[in-house]
Amino acid sequence: MFLVSFFCGNELAAQISIKGIVADTAENRRVENASFTLITRTDSLLVKFCRSQKDGSFQLKDLAAGKYIYIISCPGYAEYAEFVELKENEEKDLGIISLFLTENLLKGIIVRDRVAAIVVKGDTIEFKADSFATREGATVEDLLKKLPGMQVDRNGNIQAFGKAVEQVLVDGEEFFGNDPTMATQNLKAESVDKVQVFDKKSDQATFTGVDDGETKRTINIQLKDEAKKGYFGKVSAGSDFQKYYDGQLMGNYFKKKLKVSGFAITNNYKYYGLGWDDLQKYAGKEYDYDEDNGYFFSYWESDNDNLGEKGFPKNFETGVHFSNKWKDNKHQLTFNYGYEQQFIKYNDTSYTRSLFPNDSTFLEQNFSEESQNKQKHNITFKYELRIDSLTSIKLTGSVGQRDKTRASDIFSKSAANEIDSVNDSKRIAGNVSDKQNGDYTLLFKRKFKKLGRTMVLNFNQTMMAENSDGTLVSENNLYSSLLPDSVYKIDQLKVNDYKSNKVSTSLTYTEPINKKVLIEGQYSYTWSNEVSSRLSYNDTIGQDNLDTLFSNSFDYGLVTNRGGLYLKVNQKKYTLKAGAALNYATFHTTNQFTGITQKFSYPNIFPQVNFSYKFSKQKTLGLNYSGSTRLPSLFQLQPLRDNSNPFNIGYGNPNLKQEFSQTVSISYNYYKVLSGSGFWGSLQYTNTKNDIVSSVDVDEYGKRNYQYTNVNGNYTVWGYGSYHHSMKKIHSSIYTRTQMNMSRSSNYLKGMLNVNKYSNISQSIGYGFEKEKKPEFGISYEPEYNTSKSSLNEGGNLNYWTHSIQANVFWPLPKKFELKTDVDFTFRQKLDLNSKNNNFVIWNASISRKVFKDKSGIFSFAVNDILKQRLGFSRNAWGNTISEDYYTLITRYWLLKFTWNFTDKASRAKKDAEEDEDDE
Repeated sequence: MFLVSFFCGNELAAQISIKGIVADTAENRRVENASFTLITRTDSLLVKFCRSQKDGSFQLKDLAAGKYIYIISCPGYAEYAEFVELKENEEKDLGIISLFLTENLLKGIIVRDRVAAIVVKGDTIEFKADSFATREGATVEDLLKKLPGMQVDRNGNIQAFGKAVEQVLVDGEEFFGNDPTMATQNLKAESVDKVQVFDKKSDQATFTGVDDGETKRTINIQLKDEAKKGYFGKVSAGSDFQKYYDGQLMGNYFKKKLKVSGFAITNNYKYYGLGWDDLQKYAGKEYDYDEDNGYFFSYWESDNDNLGEKGFPKNFETGVHFSNKWKDNKHQLTFNYGYEQQFIKYNDTSYTRSLFPNDSTFLEQNFSEESQNKQKHNITFKYELRIDSLTSIKLTGSVGQRDKTRASDIFSKSAANEIDSVNDSKRIAGNVSDKQNGDYTLLFKRKFKKLGRTMVLNFNQTMMAENSDGTLVSENNLYSSLLPDSVYKIDQLKVNDYKSNKVSTSLTYTEPINKKVLIEGQYSYTWSNEVSSRLSYNDTIGQDNLDTLFSNSFDYGLVTNRGGLYLKVNQKKYTLKAGAALNYATFHTTNQFTGITQKFSYPNIFPQVNFSYKFSKQKTLGLNYSGSTRLPSLFQLQPLRDNSNPFNIGYGNPNLKQEFSQTVSISYNYYKVLSGSGFWGSLQYTNTKNDIVSSVDVDEYGKRNYQYTNVNGNYTVWGYGSYHHSMKKIHSSIYTRTQMNMSRSSNYLKGMLNVNKYSNISQSIGYGFEKEKKPEFGISYEPEYNTSKSSLNEGGNLNYWTHSIQANVFWPLPKKFELKTDVDFTFRQKLDLNSKNNNFVIWNASISRKVFKDKSGIFSFAVNDILKQRLGFSRNAWGNTISEDYYTLITRYWLLKFTWNFTDKASRAKKDAEEDEDDE
């Protein structure tokens, strides 16, 4: 329907025209060279434009009947905009149109419609901040919530036009690394000039003009000139004077291109910190992916710092930011340092039902008490030198240190067919670890005199080391016919060491065929090595009795050579990138205990096609295809056993093949600038050959032994659609979003192939009313339906609903008071894993009052979870398992809080009156 509406335009009528005269009535003269632009009212498409003559007259001919908006602009004058309707056979005469000099424009003049509130510049959507009313003291996050197509959740995560925002820039530069909330939650909305939303291309694609398909949904916050001078910041302190507390301090000093900022935060009721994305670099990823190597798993796949909302936290974070440019922007330096300390303690109860052939089941219950204490340091930096207009060098890097202590006290028990007890276990485990990492990249870029001819040389090194010492003490009982059958104990010291080093270099060269067509050639070389030692000693106080069954030491090396050739076509209406890369990977694993070395080699081809068609600046259709591989990890290949859970033992499979996945996706979006409405949709399909899956066996005592193997036929389908519409006359907006996931996954259970089919579909609809100095409110409803089916155990098939209703109100009151309240109703269909109620209603409310003459201070009183129904709960149904997890978290609490937003107004006013000095 969207495509049909584009092509079905009005027929041209040669006799329809529009004319007028542009004049400055205050100066009693006609205005020459004023720009007269005619755009469609529905989707802001440019129809025609012209300039006024010496006598101020203008005329456009050969127009189609319809509804339009005309815009008149001229340097030194305020922009003028008005609606107009052209009818058949009409010669519209607008008469004399008066423009006002900008310097004489009074505040009392009413702008009929803010045409310039939203501007589309190529692939960038730009919002004029002052065109979206926010209350006094609002942050950038509050501003983003006002913008069409933008959603911000309670944790500060941002979605722009249906896609998660990965990076927030301030004046085009990172602000405290990759932490979006540092800018959105601390900078003031009144300081913002423009908000730009775009898909940021990689440095290499930006430089060469060749789209490599790597993008990040990015928001750039452009500050007003007066906000870039002097200092400003925020001080906040709150407490209930008994248990909970919150303190924040942030200061910023901006002078032209110099930015210096610092912050400190401490609290004991928030589960998320400042969102340091660099955590994955220095604290260890679950895996690391690149096109050269496929998935490259870290050895410590079970290591995870993120505990979500579990337990009772104590947090402290601090950091500094410095950035500057000098010598006509030839030199640019950015530096960030962050420190984080967090302690969390929580209790956890989980129920897991495992389904096996012939309708047999095992129900496992786990009860645990766990604590975690961690400290992190991280430094990121970037230095760029522009040698001349054609050559530049950029050095980026990060270094980090993390220390962590974890302690667990776990009791678990299992029953066959949920009746007969088959085992129980009590385990006490502790671990102390430290981890360091470094990541450095040197990028050399060179353009040549021939337009489109470029060369990029890239060098990168990534290093990581982790050492940990721990203990495992457990007593495990196996039952037969409800009587104790056997008991065995574990009392071990665990000593683990891991090091990795990866070096890669690449060369990219582009050669233009003509102005619209480029050829891109690539070559890259990667070398990496991992050394891992995992030792278990049958004595918690010494290292004299090595348990060789649960100990191992490996050396894992990988070398890849990759070459690619791509064709890039960049036309006005469409862009195309098509080509392929050939990759040859060889790697080896050496068992340090036995001296046995195994070698593997894989040739790969990586096809890629990216096509984008622009019906207009506001309408885009995208088609993409790509192929990728995933190599088996060290843990999946080698016969390494882990007894941290004695009833769940894994084995390696050295005969694993690599995976090959093909992904096809289509996306379509359009945006109507003036109406504030738009649609964003995407559909993606991925199938995988030789998918690496688990093969699970279980004995009569409930002990699981699993190994990895390959299967074919697995696929996933993901779809998303979102529509947003603003109703300016009634100050309202509505939106609807649909998301769908479907998958087919297979694994082996007791030697038999089990096919699992899973689907999830959710539909949300919301309404919001927002008007300056008036009560504002919003409401949304989201039902979600889940199904999970197993071919080997139909008794375990699941179908269940989840419903969520959210509402919020903001009410400005007399005497500078403000009332806020929100409520979240969540209803989950009950499963028969346990008898607990999983429904809850979370109601929060706060009242605040602004103080001081400039309203820069705020006293607030807030109560969270008034009904004390907040519940720590998660549910997962996948493969042959269904699990529900219950954990302790913070429920009802109140805080009395004071916040002061300070600024150097006197100094800023003085600097505004001074002339800008030239850069040194």
